[in-house]
Amino acid sequence: MKLSIIIPFYNTPTYTAELLEILDGQITQDVEVILVDDGSKMKKWAMERAEQYPWLWVVMSEHGGPSKARNIGISKSIGEYIQFIDSDDMVPNYFVEKVLERIPEGSDLIEYSWRSLGDNRFNYRLSPGGRLPNVSVCTRCFKRSFIGNMRFNEQKDATEDEDFMRRLGVFRDPVKISTISDYMYYYRKMSDGTESRFRKGETKTKRIVYFFREVTRDRKDIFSELMAASETDQVILMTFANGFPELERYCQVIRPCNTWAHIQRGEPYSRVILVPEKEADGERLSEKKD
Repeated sequence: MKLSIIIPFYNTPTYTAELLEILDGQITQDVEVILVDDGSKMKKWAMERAEQYPWLWVVMSEHGGPSKARNIGISKSIGEYIQFIDSDDMVPNYFVEKVLERIPEGSDLIEYSWRSLGDNRFNYRLSPGGRLPNVSVCTRCFKRSFIGNMRFNEQKDATEDEDFMRRLGVFRDPVKISTISDYMYYYRKMSDGTESRFRKGETKTKRIVYFFREVTRDRKDIFSELMAASETDQVILMTFANGFPELERYCQVIRPCNTWAHIQRGEPYSRVILVPEKEADGERLSEKKD
């Protein structure tokens, strides 16, 4: 089996039906599609789709969020490469063909252009040989051996893509990349989606921003605190000098910039903006989801 497509499903029958319809006709004997029902109220609907599409494998699970559903999909899949597709998003009718063309190259990742459905403001056209700047796992196809034993953090109900990509070392370690410049993934931007709820502070996972002018190796207390916080929250360390490279496995390390946070820690830094308790401003809400 060359390619496993994993779709976490949770109460999105209309959008998922559109996705399965576009995949129908693309699936070959080299491709398997696993829809993981994440404890939805649509189990009967999901099983009817399995009857409608002989190539679809439906796996039932208790509700645990997309991270748990993806992990179940990984454990059930057998493909050489793994592709994650969110159940409310879309791919083009040439998606599988293009991915299968790149698999013989043997790269760790296959990355490709993406855009939003019905909103041209959110898109990224990938040039040949380029790299994607976003952290979404859905705009990439992963070689199984590259993922290895890494799994999604099931304690987080937001920013799980960023956590997975960071711990996998996608932007830090040497990675062999194949690119597809065609638009291969279409996001459906949801006003009540996870990113919106995260920014409003409505998820368990929060964004914690630390600021230290300099981080040196003797600051073991910083390492321990950030490592613990990263288990359940998104952690960003802003510093002018990081002498502790191992921290990059537990948080995003960036130079000081104007950013937002639910919680601010470390040394005072005026450009960190705390998000209001119930809502973020429109500009922040317009940013692309992970």
